[in-house]
Amino acid sequence: MSGNILCGGKWCLVVAALFAFGVRFARASNAPLVSVPYEVVPQTTSPGGTAQYPLPLNENTGARGLPMTLMCSQSSLPANAVCSFSPATITPGALAVPFSLTIAVPTGSALLEKPNRMGLHLYFAFIPLAGISFAGAGRRHKRRLWLWLAGLCVFLILLNACGGGSSNSAPANPELGTYNVKVQGTTSAQPNPVTITIVGLTVQ
Repeated sequence: MSGNILCGGKWCLVVAALFAFGVRFARASNAPLVSVPYEVVPQTTSPGGTAQYPLPLNENTGARGLPMTLMCSQSSLPANAVCSFSPATITPGALAVPFSLTIAVPTGSALLEKPNRMGLHLYFAFIPLAGISFAGAGRRHKRRLWLWLAGLCVFLILLNACGGGSSNSAPANPELGTYNVKVQGTTSAQPNPVTITIVGLTVQ
């Protein structure tokens, strides 16, 4: 009698059916997400553009009947890029579930050099001082002051032409490159993001 359900008539069939249903429900509720074996065509875009991917969630993936929230792994995206899904939530089932992914890549900042204008500022600052010096100097010293002032002006002009010895540069298009973007999903039974597929993206 071991392993058998002790009953008779119609009640035996009812008990057996309820038992089997409970086992299947428990397994489905705790079923983990699995990777989607689907070949995705890589996309190419440029800064300020978007890339779109039509994707399916394969049949019998994850727990049937449990809504799955879609997301991208932020660390796998280009700098400051944003991904969106349509629909944002899907429900696994016996058939494949289609959805689409859109990745928006921001426009990067070009390399900008901002030279230091300190030399030019010093040049204008010395003009009033030079006038005061000339006003109080005799004829004998004016020629020497002229030579000194001319040399100082040449030095400051050269210093300003070289950017004052330093410049500030902004980064140039940090989002350029090739990326393997991870598409992930979570359910109530699997709250930690699990990768369901990976899409290729090139920004150039």
